[in-house]
Amino acid sequence: MRILITGTTYFPEHSAGTEVYVRLVAQWLEARGDTVFVACGGSPDQHANSNPKWSWVEYQHEGIPVIKIVRNPARAELADHYTRQDPERHALWKRVFEYTAPDLIFTVGRSPALMGDIEVIGSAAGVPVMATFIHPGQLCPKGPRIDDRGRGCMIALNARVCGACMVRSQGGLPGLYTAMRLLGTRRLAPWLAGTRLGTAVCLPQLVDGFLRHWEELCAAVSCFVAHSKAAVELLESNGVPPQKILFSPPGFETIAKSEGRGRNGSGPVRFGFVGRLCHEKGLQTLFRAWRRLGRDLAAELHLWGNAAQVDTGLVSDLNQMTSSDRRVVFHGPFSRMETSQIYAGLDILVVPSEWFDNCPFVISEAFAAGVPVVGTDFGGISSMIRDGVDGFLFPMHDERALARILIRLVSQPSEVAALTRNVRPPRAVREHLEDLGKAFDDLLSQKTSV
Repeated sequence: MRILITGTTYFPEHSAGTEVYVRLVAQWLEARGDTVFVACGGSPDQHANSNPKWSWVEYQHEGIPVIKIVRNPARAELADHYTRQDPERHALWKRVFEYTAPDLIFTVGRSPALMGDIEVIGSAAGVPVMATFIHPGQLCPKGPRIDDRGRGCMIALNARVCGACMVRSQGGLPGLYTAMRLLGTRRLAPWLAGTRLGTAVCLPQLVDGFLRHWEELCAAVSCFVAHSKAAVELLESNGVPPQKILFSPPGFETIAKSEGRGRNGSGPVRFGFVGRLCHEKGLQTLFRAWRRLGRDLAAELHLWGNAAQVDTGLVSDLNQMTSSDRRVVFHGPFSRMETSQIYAGLDILVVPSEWFDNCPFVISEAFAAGVPVVGTDFGGISSMIRDGVDGFLFPMHDERALARILIRLVSQPSEVAALTRNVRPPRAVREHLEDLGKAFDDLLSQKTSV
């Protein structure tokens, strides 16, 4: 069987949870005898106005052929993030489809390079399409599934509600979006190009395009894979029939158990953050909570991530904390080979995400290493952590609640030990892969029987 896996990005350019997931699936499929191709988005090495808007780059990573779909930033358009109306991109994905000749397509995530072209092309050709719901942007025109008040959002897609949220999030007045729809202000867009107002007047058209794109995907995809109960809930509320949803937590491979010093009271409790250092991951809330911990508390905060991916505010806060508080240590970027060592040096992982985190791999990694987790009570995180058993949950943005949990754990090392004893290893990744393999085979058997 020839399988085309499409992902947002891939190794070696990016190496976050989504890329790890795609690699696990690809390697497992190859091991069972399938031929696998990975097609993904990515950044260009160089660009110029004269270069095409879309192009591809071929390479191999760990023996798997990869096709990187590159968008030229000099010719990027806002509509690339919302609609599937770019003929150049569609033509390029048609070439990818013909080049790989897949028997089945498995899509993971969404980005300007991945806007439904391959799903529509494959479905029209009679090729079964499976898709994971892994990124909040797949069901949010704004991207992170955070409403204009900064709270996690679980409502169904709605042009009026989503559009108004986007306008208010940018400081627009209530009712402005409705007024723009009624007035048809997108005709003004060419005169306002390159300005915030120019973007605003295009929003009704863009949001409508996003909703049409979602309806197109629902029709093209044979089976959606949901990694969390929260993802199942979102898919069903957005019109996906239950019989088209496969609920299958991704699981994780076993890694070395941590031997924390803070659990037996013989050293400081070592809290850690592992992953992308970016605003939606809740770093500012973690920093504000940490500042509430007295300097006399025996605690350390270890941060692992790529500083190149953070915004200016986070860089400033990170530099200030590491220079003024010896308890805070920034270790910088890490490779996946270092995962076991990282968790072996932690007592508690903190996951303060402020977007719809579907099924964070870092939580599975931590549990595989026997490390309890403190996380946001929203999205997939809330269904992974057993509050008060193998970790704690706190309300999104609530720095005071997070600080209280951290102080409690530092003040009562025996509670850290109790949480650690209660940590259960995550589901084995093999079980999830077997779920996928069965679904792949079922879809192919249905195709051949038609």
